[in-house]
Amino acid sequence: MKSRFTVPALALALAAPIAAQGSLPALFLPDPGVRPNGTDTVSFTVSGLAGHNYAVLWDVDSGPFDLFGETFFLGFTPALVQVVAGTFSVTGEDTFNIGVPADPSLDGTLRHLQAFEIDPAAPNGVFRASNPASFAVHDTTDAIVDSFTNAALAGFTGNFDTGVSEVLQGGAIRVRTHRTVDLSQGLVFPQPLQTPLNPNGSRCQIVYRPQDVGATGEEEVVTAVRWRPLGGQVFQDSFPQFEMALSHSAVMPDFSLDLFSSLPMFPNSGLDPVFSQNVIPGETPTSVFSGSYSISPSNVTPDGYVPYPTPTSQFCYNGVDSLLLDLKMAPSSAVGLNGQTVRLMVLSSALPAARNVANGTPQTPLDPNTATTGTGDNSMYDYQIEFTRVKTSATSPWRAGAPGADYRTPLVASIEPAGTSVEIEYRGADDGLGANPTAWSTSVDIADGRSFLQYRITLVGDIASGAVPSVDSLVIPF
Repeated sequence: MKSRFTVPALALALAAPIAAQGSLPALFLPDPGVRPNGTDTVSFTVSGLAGHNYAVLWDVDSGPFDLFGETFFLGFTPALVQVVAGTFSVTGEDTFNIGVPADPSLDGTLRHLQAFEIDPAAPNGVFRASNPASFAVHDTTDAIVDSFTNAALAGFTGNFDTGVSEVLQGGAIRVRTHRTVDLSQGLVFPQPLQTPLNPNGSRCQIVYRPQDVGATGEEEVVTAVRWRPLGGQVFQDSFPQFEMALSHSAVMPDFSLDLFSSLPMFPNSGLDPVFSQNVIPGETPTSVFSGSYSISPSNVTPDGYVPYPTPTSQFCYNGVDSLLLDLKMAPSSAVGLNGQTVRLMVLSSALPAARNVANGTPQTPLDPNTATTGTGDNSMYDYQIEFTRVKTSATSPWRAGAPGADYRTPLVASIEPAGTSVEIEYRGADDGLGANPTAWSTSVDIADGRSFLQYRITLVGDIASGAVPSVDSLVIPF
């Protein structure tokens, strides 16, 4: 007889003390796709230490959350059910087959499972929790089914965490810091540049090519930008209104020189004087900070940089295009003694432009929001940019459907801690080699009529907590 559990009832059920020493239980469910036809069964194996008591529960939601020092992959909804309970045999492994009733209302539903082993030697003194498992119920002829027992061995490609089995888990949150200048190129300009810290107002666009920021093709969030003061000297100052906007750009300045003339070979490869022309077509710059900015000598980092304000919104750099910074400083009563370090990339000419600048003067202050054009030169700012990778992905092999298949809504058993998310795209093809593929789409219907289907899972982690999501199973009925 199945019994319903609440969280307090579960705690009581797991509290029975036993003497034997335990180990982490494991749950294995080989086929996460079943049909509500009265003949299909859900088969799973639970393993642990011989002689230990255990229970397996399932729920319609996945959690996760921490309780009693363990991670629960169950939602603790009113539908929470204990499906089996017992004592591990001498082999430490028990297998169960549970019939699925002929109930059409189960079509399109998911169940999330987890095992719990009683163990007084556990860190919480009571029990240990297993890995998650899941299955989907679908009332169709067939389905594409993946359980991610070992995604890498199964042919999945991408930068997901290949060291984790039983689930497809996102790669760890990764932070890297990159200096934007190559010390073997260009020469340091001997005077500190006031722009963009101009108390008379300024607008300054700076472009960094992928190689300038150490891009690897992975998508990353820009989480910090820092500037280098010339000579290390920093003065206390405060600006009431400063804005930083980030975007992608197709502009890639080429500083190559002609061997005979020493002039730039591609003087027009840099930024356009019109600010709006430097943003990649179709993109709107992301304002990552807007507000007051205070500078203090105490804020200088051990390696000699001064931070701009911490971004308050996220910009995801694609790792392929150039990165465009747009810095706007409103006129104010700030002192304006701080100067930044730049390297002149070409000495024989001001072009190609690595920056595009409009500055105000004491006589004519500049409202940066009305400035539409600037003057370019090849000054390359010595900045330090911090990138945080939060997105990783996994692309499946081509999965066989059927000729003329009508793919139905995928059933995805995901585990998404707070602040994380899972995004899935699909495409179809005519054969297992991907012939005549469709475009990628978030709708599986893009693959209707095609004999083969492929999907790409994007796993988005949470910067604040470092948590990453995972997918336990994916079933695509057709």
